[in-house]
Amino acid sequence: MEPSSMSDILFCYGLLNSAMHAEMIDSKELNRRQKGKILLDKTREQPEKMPVFCHALVKTECCRAIEYIRKGVNNNLPPFRNDSLRCVQVNFRKVLENFKDCIRKEVLFRYMRKRGYFDHNNVPQECILIKAGIRGRKPGCDCIWELTRQQDLALLEEMFRLLDDRKAHPREKTVGFGVDVLRKQRQLFLENLEPTPISHILLEEEAFSVDDHDAVNSEKRRRKKVEVLLDILEKDGSELTLESFFFALRDYQFMIEKIEEFRQAGAEVHTDHGPLQNINVREVGLPQRFEATETASRLEVTVSIPVEGNEERIRQAVEQLNIDSNFKEEIAQQSHMTLERVDMGSVVLTLVAMTDHASERLLAKNGENVKKLVETFLKFSDLKEDMIKGNIKVTILVPEEEIGSGK
Repeated sequence: MEPSSMSDILFCYGLLNSAMHAEMIDSKELNRRQKGKILLDKTREQPEKMPVFCHALVKTECCRAIEYIRKGVNNNLPPFRNDSLRCVQVNFRKVLENFKDCIRKEVLFRYMRKRGYFDHNNVPQECILIKAGIRGRKPGCDCIWELTRQQDLALLEEMFRLLDDRKAHPREKTVGFGVDVLRKQRQLFLENLEPTPISHILLEEEAFSVDDHDAVNSEKRRRKKVEVLLDILEKDGSELTLESFFFALRDYQFMIEKIEEFRQAGAEVHTDHGPLQNINVREVGLPQRFEATETASRLEVTVSIPVEGNEERIRQAVEQLNIDSNFKEEIAQQSHMTLERVDMGSVVLTLVAMTDHASERLLAKNGENVKKLVETFLKFSDLKEDMIKGNIKVTILVPEEEIGSGK
């Protein structure tokens, strides 16, 4: 390496300041080897400038150094490879875990920002960083590859071992089924699937694009995420995609068993994990006559559901239900009542009858309509049936003028 010629190029690209450049040119105290070491040390301090350093080597025709880097003669670092994009994608979860570290994440962000992948100064979540690299194809993933190479060599070697093993031993076909399984077992997946980790695996398996992954994880509610995930799978419908989904379900043994039953029987298989399996509706207290309320519109009805568990999760569910127009619409269609509000204190739904017979309708059919109401609540709240502890109480508040008119 010729330090003087190298320093001219590195100075032009901002890797050296004017004082250091002058030192490289004019210093008689430093020999050629010492100057070369200074340039190498300065480059290591700015890993994002490595491409500039390599460019300078090419321009100065330092053939031995270029060959040294390309072949990875340095035993401390693995050689550069051309498949960084696939390496990052196949190891998506490992890379995510690696860059959860705040310092590593910030270094990667600064590196990618200088390369033009971000135009702001706010460090995003590691998931956004990694997907920006994948969107940038090989140059973007080279950023991730180079920093991992410098910071955690053991991880990088593990990542490439996994990639090489995937290439040498493609995953064998495990089960044959079509999109009919997704459609007919949709309720099974909606009630039990955790969509974010499944979407990570589908991205690794190259069954999902980065845009597909974004579409799933941009939703706030778990159930909505599952709906989007299933819609993408159904729209694709390819054998590779469905096989990847089945592989992603390996931690959901009961789901795999249900799918196998469906495939073998060729008929719909019902899950035991659906809503309201253990809830029975019964009268509590003295029976009341409907005559007093059957023609009373605008009655206020409260449904108290004793939910116990993670208070923060319940609070978020209540807040979501209060602004969820789809929930309010479905409640209105089922009960002929408008949902005024949802409150904490267990969970209390306050409804107002829209028709004269709405209250009678809610209490009819031996409580089946109340059961459907609670089922809708569970569906939209993402809360589980086993969180309901105790009796669900339905109270009809009759205004004084309505009582008086019935004399």
